[in-house]
Amino acid sequence: MLAAFDWNAVLTGAQEGAVRGVLVGAGYGFLSYLMRESNARKHAELEARERSRIHAQMYGKANSAKTMSRWFLLLALAALIGAGAGALVVNLSLVAPLLSSGGDTSSNSKPSATISDYGRYRNTGPIRVVPDRKTTSGVSAISDRDFILLEQTDQIPCQVGETWGFRIRCSDIPANLPYTVRKETYHPPIKQSDGSVRTKDVNEFRRPPGASFDPFCGWYFLKGYEYELVAGEWTLVVFIDDVEVARKVFKIQN
Repeated sequence: MLAAFDWNAVLTGAQEGAVRGVLVGAGYGFLSYLMRESNARKHAELEARERSRIHAQMYGKANSAKTMSRWFLLLALAALIGAGAGALVVNLSLVAPLLSSGGDTSSNSKPSATISDYGRYRNTGPIRVVPDRKTTSGVSAISDRDFILLEQTDQIPCQVGETWGFRIRCSDIPANLPYTVRKETYHPPIKQSDGSVRTKDVNEFRRPPGASFDPFCGWYFLKGYEYELVAGEWTLVVFIDDVEVARKVFKIQN
């Protein structure tokens, strides 16, 4: 006898199988999705942590480089300051002896002189008269030899043959620059051979740095110049670079 089929049961079983397949597939797909999402998150977290680590390392190296650069600049600056201070100390140590020795005349140090002797003198050699445009009279009396002090006095006989004045001892003469010496004589009016009258005679000359000059400042009553024999008060003055360093008044007596 032929068996009879229950189509309802068959359909029900098929539907259940289909539903199970769908559920199993959906569950498997969902689990796969969840696993992929979990792996993606883990990978993203790993990448984020790695980027953070690399960034931290780079930032630390940058900060370290900046710190090293700052320390290097500070050390270099300290070295330059130390070198400059050392050079300044050396320069001061070299300059100090020059300043203390008085060998160099600064802007605050003026030339000076003291009168070592004065009065009537005797020259040990001949006196000659030479043209000199730097003097008021146009001539100068020169002796190539030294003078001997005969008498220390400010009273001078008004007669031919007398040599009188003073000698000076100088200090603080400019050592590094040329300087000018000016000798001035103020006297009573003297009538010149050309008819002019003079009350002042000036002799000025230039000297090289540190060089000395003739310390004698005086007057010669010479033969042939008798018109200069004028009694009265005569004043001799010496200047160095326009600084008065010596002055002496003499009485010329008949």
